[in-house]
Amino acid sequence: MTGKINNPIADALGEILSKTGFKKKSDTWLYEAKDTITVINLQKSQYGQQYYVNAAIWVKALGQNKAPKENQCHIRFRLSSIVPEEQQSILSAILDLEKPISDESERSSVLSAIFEKYGLPLLNKCMSLDGLKKALDGGDLEKALVQTSVRELYSQ
Repeated sequence: MTGKINNPIADALGEILSKTGFKKKSDTWLYEAKDTITVINLQKSQYGQQYYVNAAIWVKALGQNKAPKENQCHIRFRLSSIVPEEQQSILSAILDLEKPISDESERSSVLSAIFEKYGLPLLNKCMSLDGLKKALDGGDLEKALVQTSVRELYSQ
């Protein structure tokens, strides 16, 4: 009998995202705001049990798509690219199921804390066109892939 394998990373991420209104679809969570759709995707490395938390923003003013995939979005970044350098090794270890951890609840609580402190504030800011402009102008998205169409939207 084959059962669903528990993934503590997906479980932790899913718990925080569902509390904040995201809807799950496979390994992706979506949140639709007035101006944007925020996409969070959990990506597994093809080389081991390491995971990446990808975040993306679809700007509705640039096109309609009710359920964009992360790689189709106008703005894309990894959670690791927006956390301070001193937090990156902690995040990397938490997202690596091959690294032993004494208590799996610690993995969940650390991931939740990092996501709540760095991921959610930026994503919340980017839910409106005005907030998105502030994030772009303020350098919050300097390590993100931002399509030219987004920058052109604000240069009009």
